[in-house]
Amino acid sequence: MAGPDAEARDLQAQIAALIPAHAPQLLACHGVGAVTAARLLVTAGANPDRLSGDAALAALCGARLGGGDGAANNAVWVIAYVHTISDPRTRAFVVKRTATGNSRREFMRMLQRYIARAIPLIIDALRTAAPEA
Repeated sequence: MAGPDAEARDLQAQIAALIPAHAPQLLACHGVGAVTAARLLVTAGANPDRLSGDAALAALCGARLGGGDGAANNAVWVIAYVHTISDPRTRAFVVKRTATGNSRREFMRMLQRYIARAIPLIIDALRTAAPEA
Protein backbone atom coordinates (compact mmCIF):
# COMPACT_ATOMS: atom_id res chain seq x y z
CA MET A 1 0.00 0.00 0.00
CA ALA A 2 1.39 3.37 -1.01
CA GLY A 3 1.57 6.01 1.68
CA PRO A 4 0.97 9.75 1.48
CA ASP A 5 4.62 10.40 0.59
CA ALA A 6 4.42 8.10 -2.43
CA GLU A 7 1.16 9.73 -3.52
CA ALA A 8 2.69 13.20 -3.15
CA ARG A 9 5.72 12.17 -5.23
CA ASP A 10 3.40 10.73 -7.89
CA LEU A 11 1.38 13.97 -8.04
CA GLN A 12 4.54 16.07 -8.23
CA ALA A 13 5.75 13.88 -11.12
CA GLN A 14 2.45 14.41 -12.93
CA ILE A 15 2.69 18.18 -12.42
CA ALA A 16 6.31 18.16 -13.59
CA ALA A 17 5.21 16.40 -16.78
CA LEU A 18 2.35 18.82 -17.52
CA ILE A 19 3.76 22.25 -16.72
CA PRO A 20 6.58 22.38 -19.35
CA ALA A 21 4.04 21.94 -22.12
CA HIS A 22 1.76 24.69 -20.81
CA ALA A 23 4.04 27.23 -19.13
CA PRO A 24 7.61 27.01 -20.42
CA GLN A 25 8.16 30.78 -19.95
CA LEU A 26 7.26 30.50 -16.29
CA LEU A 27 9.59 27.55 -15.79
CA ALA A 28 12.36 29.50 -17.49
CA CYS A 29 12.28 32.04 -14.64
CA HIS A 30 15.00 31.58 -12.04
CA GLY A 31 13.67 29.86 -8.94
CA VAL A 32 10.44 28.58 -10.50
CA GLY A 33 9.90 24.83 -10.46
CA ALA A 34 6.94 22.82 -11.69
CA VAL A 35 4.99 22.86 -8.41
CA THR A 36 5.63 26.58 -7.88
CA ALA A 37 4.52 27.32 -11.45
CA ALA A 38 1.40 25.21 -10.96
CA ARG A 39 0.47 27.13 -7.80
CA LEU A 40 0.82 30.45 -9.61
CA LEU A 41 -1.15 29.26 -12.64
CA VAL A 42 -3.97 27.93 -10.47
CA THR A 43 -4.17 31.25 -8.63
CA ALA A 44 -4.11 33.24 -11.87
CA GLY A 45 -6.69 30.98 -13.50
CA ALA A 46 -9.02 31.13 -10.51
CA ASN A 47 -8.79 34.93 -10.29
CA PRO A 48 -8.44 36.34 -13.84
CA ASP A 49 -10.46 39.43 -12.94
CA ARG A 50 -8.03 40.23 -10.12
CA LEU A 51 -5.00 40.46 -12.44
CA SER A 52 -5.78 43.89 -13.79
CA GLY A 53 -2.47 45.60 -13.06
CA ASP A 54 1.12 44.90 -12.22
CA ALA A 55 0.47 45.16 -8.48
CA ALA A 56 -2.65 42.98 -8.57
CA LEU A 57 -0.86 39.64 -8.27
CA ALA A 58 1.27 41.07 -5.47
CA ALA A 59 -1.93 41.77 -3.57
CA LEU A 60 -3.44 38.43 -4.53
CA CYS A 61 -0.31 36.59 -3.35
CA GLY A 62 -0.18 38.50 -0.10
CA ALA A 63 3.20 40.05 -0.98
CA ARG A 64 1.76 43.34 0.24
CA LEU A 65 0.65 43.68 3.82
CA GLY A 66 -2.43 41.62 4.44
CA GLY A 67 -3.90 38.32 3.34
CA GLY A 68 -3.97 36.83 -0.10
CA ASP A 69 -3.96 33.36 -1.57
CA GLY A 70 -1.82 31.13 0.66
CA ALA A 71 -0.56 28.81 -2.10
CA ALA A 72 0.43 31.73 -4.33
CA ASN A 73 2.05 33.50 -1.39
CA ASN A 74 4.09 30.36 -0.70
CA ALA A 75 5.07 30.08 -4.37
CA VAL A 76 6.34 33.65 -4.49
CA TRP A 77 8.15 33.17 -1.16
CA VAL A 78 9.89 30.04 -2.54
CA ILE A 79 11.04 31.98 -5.62
CA ALA A 80 12.34 34.81 -3.41
CA TYR A 81 14.12 32.35 -1.13
CA VAL A 82 15.82 30.62 -4.07
CA HIS A 83 16.96 34.03 -5.30
CA THR A 84 18.47 34.90 -1.90
CA ILE A 85 20.55 31.74 -2.05
CA SER A 86 21.63 31.55 -5.67
CA ASP A 87 21.27 34.91 -7.45
CA PRO A 88 24.28 37.25 -7.04
CA ARG A 89 22.21 40.42 -7.59
CA THR A 90 19.69 39.34 -4.97
CA ARG A 91 22.46 38.42 -2.54
CA ALA A 92 23.93 41.91 -3.00
CA PHE A 93 20.46 43.40 -2.40
CA VAL A 94 20.14 41.38 0.82
CA VAL A 95 23.55 42.55 2.05
CA LYS A 96 22.68 46.18 1.25
CA ARG A 97 19.25 45.99 2.91
CA THR A 98 20.65 44.25 5.98
CA ALA A 99 23.33 46.94 6.28
CA THR A 100 20.67 49.66 6.19
CA GLY A 101 18.79 48.00 9.03
CA ASN A 102 16.08 46.06 7.23
CA SER A 103 15.09 42.78 8.82
CA ARG A 104 14.88 39.49 6.93
CA ARG A 105 11.12 39.76 6.98
CA GLU A 106 11.26 43.24 5.43
CA PHE A 107 13.65 42.38 2.60
CA MET A 108 11.79 39.14 1.84
CA ARG A 109 8.57 41.17 1.51
CA MET A 110 10.37 43.56 -0.86
CA LEU A 111 11.61 40.64 -2.96
CA GLN A 112 8.19 38.99 -2.99
CA ARG A 113 6.56 42.22 -4.15
CA TYR A 114 9.15 42.60 -6.92
CA ILE A 115 8.68 39.00 -8.08
CA ALA A 116 4.88 39.12 -7.85
CA ARG A 117 4.84 42.21 -10.08
CA ALA A 118 6.80 40.40 -12.81
CA ILE A 119 4.73 37.20 -12.87
CA PRO A 120 1.53 38.68 -14.44
CA LEU A 121 3.56 39.73 -17.48
CA ILE A 122 4.62 36.12 -17.98
CA ILE A 123 1.09 34.80 -17.37
CA ASP A 124 -0.32 37.32 -19.87
CA ALA A 125 2.23 36.14 -22.42
CA LEU A 126 1.10 32.57 -21.80
CA ARG A 127 -2.54 33.56 -22.34
CA THR A 128 -1.82 35.27 -25.64
CA ALA A 129 0.33 32.34 -26.83
CA ALA A 130 -2.32 29.74 -25.90
CA PRO A 131 -4.42 28.48 -28.80
CA GLU A 132 -8.13 29.27 -28.63
CA ALA A 133 -10.32 26.30 -27.67
